[in-house]
Amino acid sequence: MRLFFWPTDIRYHREGDLTLKNQLDPAGRAQDALKDAATGAALGGTLGKGAEHIPDLASKLLQYTPDHPMVQKVLAKMGYSTGGMNEASFLPLITKRKSPLDHNQLDQFAQVVQKEFGFSDNEMAYLFGENVPIPANSPAQSFWTWSRDIKTKKRLSPMESAFYHAKKHLKEFLDVYNMPSNPRETDYVKLAQEPVPSGSRKKVNDRKTVYFYDEAENALFIRLPDELTPRSLFKPEESLHYFDDIKGVEFDPENRTY
Repeated sequence: MRLFFWPTDIRYHREGDLTLKNQLDPAGRAQDALKDAATGAALGGTLGKGAEHIPDLASKLLQYTPDHPMVQKVLAKMGYSTGGMNEASFLPLITKRKSPLDHNQLDQFAQVVQKEFGFSDNEMAYLFGENVPIPANSPAQSFWTWSRDIKTKKRLSPMESAFYHAKKHLKEFLDVYNMPSNPRETDYVKLAQEPVPSGSRKKVNDRKTVYFYDEAENALFIRLPDELTPRSLFKPEESLHYFDDIKGVEFDPENRTY
């Protein structure tokens, strides 16, 4: 039977019965040991008692031993569903970012995005803000832009931002633009990415943000300077007055075809 030794903080213990002191530094001591499934299992038992206090360790445990039953205890303590994880789960990335959004719902949204948009694992990591290489012509480049959560002011990755705006504005587009009868958040994302309706008015502000306003449906498409990457899509309560009040230069007011 193997013995584990952790200098300073951890004494000799039998495998599967490893305990940690309350003041565990997650930065260095657990890094290599977590790659060992048995050590990961032992850490799982410890994390199950207080994983909410050490999310970085929880993230590593999810990464290295995602199928271990102890992971369920970790998830339950951190407020996640205990229904089990599958291979497409993005909870490790979500935990790592300490996202202010609902982790379960964001994970489910990301899984549907990967399925419907056909993104690779690298592209999904990129959309969660990871510094990973993706092709220059990858659709992930223009999936959504970064933004901030209004309440926490935390910066949201493109995946988080798309989910954030979809949850906020999907209900405004239930019966327009040929949306499905029971649309999901991904349907909102696809609508925000589509070519703007013909005849939409267009403005560009001094930060090069592009606004397209469809008067017929009172829909405002906000995009980056490439005119492809969405920042938001919503129906302004002030309708046309909202668009008119936007400071910027209006383009082709007589010939609105974009």
